[in-house]
Amino acid sequence: MKKFIALLFVAVLAACATPPQSLDESLAAAEEQISSLEQSAATALSAGAITEEVAQKVLSLGDEAIAGIHAARVAENNGSTDTVRMQLDVVNAILAQLISYLTAHGVK
Repeated sequence: MKKFIALLFVAVLAACATPPQSLDESLAAAEEQISSLEQSAATALSAGAITEEVAQKVLSLGDEAIAGIHAARVAENNGSTDTVRMQLDVVNAILAQLISYLTAHGVK
């Protein structure tokens, strides 16, 4: 089970390594990464690798990132590219925090 968690985590990191071309692609990639990290947390919780408290923190951070993505999409629809980029920076910071948090709690 730990190997599965490790492989899933590596897949998320690999997705981070491929830079998307457009803002829309960046938002979609961020959504995929959040989903993968939340799935990693769920798998780790099921395997007993993390506590429910850690999993809840991951979900909470994921919800924050998703809210940022939704705000970025609204800004994109309104033609505010600068706001989209700022929101994307916030989302990427949350993603980094999620990865760091999972790593600190043994999900590698």
